[in-house]
Amino acid sequence: MSEPGSARWDRDVGSHRARWVRTAIVPLVVVAVGGAAWALAPVPVPVLAGDAPEYLQLTRNLAALNGYSLADAPPFEPTAFRGPGYPLFLLAATLGLHLPLAAVAVAQILLQAAMAWAVACAVRSTTASALWGVGAGLLAGLYPTVVRYNLILLTEGLATSLVTLAGVMSWRLLVAEDRSPAREGSTGWLGVGLLLGFSSLVRSEMVAFAAAFLLVPWFGSRRSRSRWGAVLLLGLGTAALVGPWATRNYMVTGRLTLTTDLSEQVPVGYMHWLITWMDHPRYVQAIAWDVASFGRYDPSAFPPNAFVSEAERDRVHGLLSSTRGSALVGSPADSAFEELARERRRHKPLQVFLTTPLLRVVRSWAYLPTAGVYRPWYAKGRPPADIIEAASPRHWPQVLLILLSLALLGLGTLGALLSLGPSGRVLLPFTVLLLGRIALLWVAHPEPRYSLEAIPSAVVLACWCVCLLFARVRGPSAIP
Repeated sequence: MSEPGSARWDRDVGSHRARWVRTAIVPLVVVAVGGAAWALAPVPVPVLAGDAPEYLQLTRNLAALNGYSLADAPPFEPTAFRGPGYPLFLLAATLGLHLPLAAVAVAQILLQAAMAWAVACAVRSTTASALWGVGAGLLAGLYPTVVRYNLILLTEGLATSLVTLAGVMSWRLLVAEDRSPAREGSTGWLGVGLLLGFSSLVRSEMVAFAAAFLLVPWFGSRRSRSRWGAVLLLGLGTAALVGPWATRNYMVTGRLTLTTDLSEQVPVGYMHWLITWMDHPRYVQAIAWDVASFGRYDPSAFPPNAFVSEAERDRVHGLLSSTRGSALVGSPADSAFEELARERRRHKPLQVFLTTPLLRVVRSWAYLPTAGVYRPWYAKGRPPADIIEAASPRHWPQVLLILLSLALLGLGTLGALLSLGPSGRVLLPFTVLLLGRIALLWVAHPEPRYSLEAIPSAVVLACWCVCLLFARVRGPSAIP
């Protein structure tokens, strides 16, 4: 009988060099595919869309020593709306804007390749299979939305690479402690904290993940002394980067703001009302961002489930009509929407806290493969919205990607739950990243891109879960 493919790949499992050479295929392929995607992109790379102009303005002001401001002319009023992580990254990648913006895309693709290699090494070690490792690394690095966002001048691609590298580093520290029980707490946790701190300055919600990461060494370490040291170093690393920025924000705005002050440009009350009912990504642009940012109000964009009564419908339309053409931020209408949100939470708790968030999570992950600013390459000539709405057997690439995304969500979540047992303790970093992203969608509107940072962690946990289930079928001795 012929030898199985996976057995051939792992036949010389004792050869350390052979295992590393095999996983080294992953970053090479990721860089090659990133370059091909760059060449085939229907718009110039990096794509300047969405919030990119704001990040560029912040970077240019920093380079010109005009302070951290969104203004393009004096006086340069300081802002706390955007964290400084991405503008600093742009400044470093372009050498203070002396290099073209293409250097940013190059840097993001290289970090994407490093992230994919780290995932490959983690899965290879966890499953004891180089074949699984290479497959997982390629899936994490070549997931369509990961490739696409690393060609866009936005924070999601960089944040995905940074938090995944932090997760793999944490996993490696836990594995090293298991293999050397007498080893003292490693200073590597300080590096994890620095990565998480910088990630928090890149994307503001990551500060909550950095706090949740304190649970990783606390529950993942077997020794009390190592546990305390790791938590301390992890916290110090994060605080070393977030602390100075929070201090600056307090001095500038008079408010304690750890990363970003959303109240500058986001109508918080209106957003709170939206998440009490919004359960589908198709509503986000027209109802959330067009209304909140530009005052564009289209009554026909609101679905029937947005209102619990005719009275609420009339009130909402009246509030939005009164602010048509102007931003909601700081207006009396925004306070009225906060009151509507409180009423909905009080009268419809099951819908607000369970059924709607669950639909948000599933639908956001289903739409994740087409999340991006420009259309997918397999559908040239059709905008992303049409591809999303036309998810039928006639559009088989979209259907396959939806199934892949939902499989990662399901198997990854199952793997995360299984990792809470003793056999999966070292996988806690990936569990925190995946469950944290699911929790974010539970309390935010359904933006598929909010799940992007969880894709590599879902890949690791899904691979481990599948291997674990197969091993249990074959027998306890085969469990990795």
